[in-house]
Amino acid sequence: MNLKLVLLADDDYDDQLLFKIAFSLIISDLALTVVSSGQQVLNYLEAVPNQLPSLIVLDYNMPNLNGADVIRAVYRQPDY
Repeated sequence: MNLKLVLLADDDYDDQLLFKIAFSLIISDLALTVVSSGQQVLNYLEAVPNQLPSLIVLDYNMPNLNGADVIRAVYRQPDY
């Protein structure tokens, strides 16, 4: 079985829960990592460079680094 790695960044617990429920209903081989800030996304990607997520889901309205800031930072990384 090939796990699908998904990284979710959302600072709202209810949204995190809805996402977890929805994906668990449609994808059985999902490895979901949840973080609550844009900086945590960048920290995660730096910490595990050999485990690139298949999908990164970003909340646009997060404090400090919002979704657009994270996209710009990730776009500058050659692996993405």
